[in-house]
Amino acid sequence: MNLKSGSSSNSRNIGYYGGRKLCACRLPAKIFTAWTDKNPGRKFFGCESYKEGGNDHCSYFEWFDKEEVYGWPKKALIEARDEIREKKNG
Repeated sequence: MNLKSGSSSNSRNIGYYGGRKLCACRLPAKIFTAWTDKNPGRKFFGCESYKEGGNDHCSYFEWFDKEEVYGWPKKALIEARDEIREKKNG
């Protein structure tokens, strides 16, 4: 299979292998979901080692969906996130 280089939004070189995005570690990029107030429910590509703990991962980051959520959908996602957190902690 062919390895092609590309770039991410953090200017780190990535590539593609078999149609899958690769992070700077040359691992298949994983899709995560952001739950911050600014980007609730927004999907992004990142190094698959990021959530495993430790510092043994690259800082590859690229939005999966290119547009931010605005208005009432954003407010609804934040409220749903907060309700879920409250139920987990309560």
